Order: sequence, then C-alpha cells, then structure tokens
Amino acid sequence: MLIADYVTPVMAETLKGQGIAFLDAAGNAFLDQPRLHVWVKGERPRENRAAGPPPTGRAFRPGGLKVLFALLCRPDWINHPYREIAEQAGVAHGTVGWVMTDLQQLGFVADIDGKRRLLQRERLLKQWTEAYARTLRPKRLIARYQTDMTACWADLDPKKYDAQLGGEAAAERITGRLRPETVTLYAAKAPPRLLLDYKLRADTAGPVEIVKRFWAFDTNDAALVPLPLIYADLVMTGDARVLETADLIYQRIVDGFVR
Repeated sequence: MLIADYVTPVMAETLKGQGIAFLDAAGNAFLDQPRLHVWVKGERPRENRAAGPPPTGRAFRPGGLKVLFALLCRPDWINHPYREIAEQAGVAHGTVGWVMTDLQQLGFVADIDGKRRLLQRERLLKQWTEAYARTLRPKRLIARYQTDMTACWADLDPKKYDAQLGGEAAAERITGRLRPETVTLYAAKAPPRLLLDYKLRADTAGPVEIVKRFWAFDTNDAALVPLPLIYADLVMTGDARVLETADLIYQRIVDGFVR
C-alpha cells in the first residue's frame, strides 16, 4: 500500500488503474480486497493540518508559488525591482515583498556583495513542485476531456489555440522518450476551437486536461510551458514510467541553474 501526504486526482486514477492500494492524509483512498472496496478521490488537503516537513509560510501559498515559479524560470530576476517581478508573475506588488522575506528566512535568498542571490535552487524546485501539486494546481484545473482522436495529438500546434503543452506531451517533444497517455494544455480558458477540432467532451477522468495559465512572461518555446512546470506535472502523476522522464527534465533544469 502507498501511504502519502496527498494523492492528486490524476495520481489516484493512475494508481487505481494499476491496482495499487493507497491512502493519504486528505482522506483519499483506494482499497480493493475481498469483501472490501474503498474508492475516494478529489478530497483536498486541509491548509492547517499538523503535518511535518511540507514548506510553510506565505511563499508556498498560491500567490507566493507564482512568484517562486517566475524566479525558478528566470533566476536572474531575483535582483529586479519588486514591481517588475510582480508583473511577470501575475501577482500584486506587495506579494513579492513578503515572498522575499520568507525566502530569506528559509535560506533560499541572501544578500551577497550588495545583491540578492537565489540559493539552494534544486531544493527550492522540489519544494515548489510538492506545494504546487498540493496547493495551486487543483485550483487551476479548468476541466478534463475525453476524445477519440488521441492519435492526432502528436501533430497538435498549441499556439494555434493560444495554449501551451505541459506534462507528458511536452516531455515527449523535448526528450522523445515518452509516449503520452495524458495531454495537458495550459491556456487562459478552454479554447472553443480546440474543443471542436478534437471533438473533446467533458469527462472528469478523461486523458485531456486544460489548466488555467498563471504566469505573465514569455517562454523560451511558445508551444511549451517552462521546464519547472513540465517537471511538476510529471512528478504528480506518480507513474514510474513518467518519473524516469521527469528525472531527465529535472537534470535539464539543474544544468540551467549552474550556467
């Protein structure tokens, strides 16, 4: 049995499909034994549960996670004026101030030679990934869909729909080593033309998901979301097949940190 702090709905479906029993602190569970069948998903973790190590502080609340995401994608922004960081992260100006205070207290930011430095980036990435799956991601999911046209996703041009690929589909385009079973698209809203072109129909367990975009800056590849978000999407699946590719994406991110 897998016992976890929080099992997301996507991960729950994956574990159930593989016949893996699980139980989490939020009340989600899957048990399938003779004379006993338990299946609960979609319960969200309580904000103030008395658990240990998940990171605390406002930096790991939804607004703070947006700021952290911007800094993980563009570490050099750590020295930009707070107002500029706020604009790129899509948050209020004041949010950046208390995020910086939290990061200094947690050892992620320090003033060195008169400049702010972002420290322990690998640890920050992993803590952001965990907090994103638990706190921000569930609030950004627009809908999931079913389609009979899965073979066509390899040719999808997300820019045509003002969207970007994340998760497994994005990882496949970067590494060529993963056959996507779930297609994740980030957009401001569910693009009507996309729903029509791919004959998408609402299905809470469908393999196509549309998540609301939460950043305001341009990305290196207009068709794909930034690498930290691709990594987070992969990790939250809990699928061993996917996690191997997540390690490759993680290494690309870390390599970018040291340049």
